[in-house]
Amino acid sequence: MRVRNAVGSSTRSKPTWLRGVAAVATAGLLLAACGGDEEEPAEEPAEEEPAEEPAEEPAEDEEAAATDWPEEEIRFLVGSSEGGGLDTAARLMQGPLSERLGVDVVVENLPGAQTSIASQTAFQQGDDCSVIVMQNFPIYQFSYLVNEVDYTIDDVYPVAAVQQQPSVFVVPGDSEIDTMEDLLAAIEADPGGVTASVSSIAGTNALGIMEMEEEFGVDVNIVDYDGGSPARQAVIAGEVDFSHTSVFAAMPLLEGGELKILAAHQTPEEWAAFQEIEVLADVPPVSEVLDVDWGSNTATYGVTANMACYEDHPERHQVLVDAFADVLSDPDFNAQLEELGLAESVIDMTPEEYYDVLLEQTEAVETAAEEMF
Repeated sequence: MRVRNAVGSSTRSKPTWLRGVAAVATAGLLLAACGGDEEEPAEEPAEEEPAEEPAEEPAEDEEAAATDWPEEEIRFLVGSSEGGGLDTAARLMQGPLSERLGVDVVVENLPGAQTSIASQTAFQQGDDCSVIVMQNFPIYQFSYLVNEVDYTIDDVYPVAAVQQQPSVFVVPGDSEIDTMEDLLAAIEADPGGVTASVSSIAGTNALGIMEMEEEFGVDVNIVDYDGGSPARQAVIAGEVDFSHTSVFAAMPLLEGGELKILAAHQTPEEWAAFQEIEVLADVPPVSEVLDVDWGSNTATYGVTANMACYEDHPERHQVLVDAFADVLSDPDFNAQLEELGLAESVIDMTPEEYYDVLLEQTEAVETAAEEMF
């Protein structure tokens, strides 16, 4: 783990990038969700064009490439440790994907360096589409901005948008802290002494805590555990005082009393849908308890392949796209998500739509990285 000692001051101005990075993906998801309701204006009938020559039949080897691939296993890399949100998302799809692709899909955990070990491995070995990665955005963008690696956003292209991950503030189940007001009071009473765990120092969870620092001029010691699972375990074990984490990863720990959710780092409008989940019904959005005007802090999980896979082997890339789309729309798979309380997390977006969202998010991330590191 890595500790980042926050340096705070009551006179600091709030940088706009704190909201921009976390909110831009959410805005893109909302736009994509409602974009299909608009009717396209009627077009004027076009004049008849001369009949085109029939297209050439695809070469036999191209047809074979599309129908026979893959013949060997697909490596599904996860840049965090086992048991975290990324790992869980990958392993839920591992079996169904293997069935649809007709080969073994092997999940490999390569944690470290803001997920860059997994991304660098895929960059070096995945041009033939045999290596894909379960990514956390915007941690992926931060990973190449703060580490010495060879890839950027230009070196990957989505295979599937998988999940949205709204963030929440949590404390140990036996903590004396019961509300966000209690937490803020504890932080104000002990400047720099209250610790918080995050899955990555360069990601939406750290940014969420930094937004609180900026808003109230307080200091928090942010501890990077390089993975969501160890970050949450650190709260349960009492190694840290609180955490900023994904609501879906925290939910299984609520019923057993290991964790308490204090508030959701979401706007009231966007949090309303999640309050329909029984265990989250009484969790308030942070703006209602601290009187702040914060946007939603949301990461997204998506599967990527190398840009070379997309550009040089489009038929293979499409095989992967179709397999993931089939899994994500399968009733049995969705019933499993429902049982796990993950149904609200699923993103309904094409790879092309998702890539547009990621490119927009990248601009905000680059601004944030310049100020953070």
